[in-house]
This record gives sequence, C-alpha cells and structure tokens, in this order.
Amino acid sequence: MGKLQELMEQMHSGGEDELAIPSDATPLDFFCAIFRDPRQPIPRRMRAAEAALAFCHPKLSMNATVDTDGFANVLEAAMVRMGKTIVIDAKPHKPDNDG
Repeated sequence: MGKLQELMEQMHSGGEDELAIPSDATPLDFFCAIFRDPRQPIPRRMRAAEAALAFCHPKLSMNATVDTDGFANVLEAAMVRMGKTIVIDAKPHKPDNDG
C-alpha cells in the first residue's frame, strides 16, 4: 500500500489539474491510484476503474474441442487405457404370467 500512497502523492505534486506520473508506474498502478483518489472527479475515477477491471479480475472463458470420434468413443478409449472396462452382462428374462 506504500507504493500506492507514494504514487498518489507524486501525482498531485504538480498541481490540481496536472498529474505528475513517476516513470516506474505501471498502467495498473496508475489506474488504481486514480480510482482510489477521492480528489479526482467521479467520471475520471469510473473510467480508471473500468480500465483497471481487466487487470484485476480474470475474464471467464470457455474452450471447446470438437472432434469426429464423439464423446462416447473418446470416453471408452480412455477407460480402456486406464484398464476400467465395463461389461454389461444382461440376460433377457421372461415375464411372470401370474396375472
């Protein structure tokens, strides 16, 4: 938190409207300092928070792989590789005619 305070102090050292940015500040440091600074106007703070959002919270995404083998064949091949084959040994049975 010390680096953030230092960055905010350096930003306001140049005057009210002028921002003095240190040369080693990252874009995320800059955006965080802006949206946490109560002396900045709300629209500026909102734009900085929106810009920092992508760096602070990962984007949820999904990746799907579609192949021609089909899910059942891929699953069966994986089970064979693991040595876990399932055999369904079903025998037909005759219904009771007691009714």
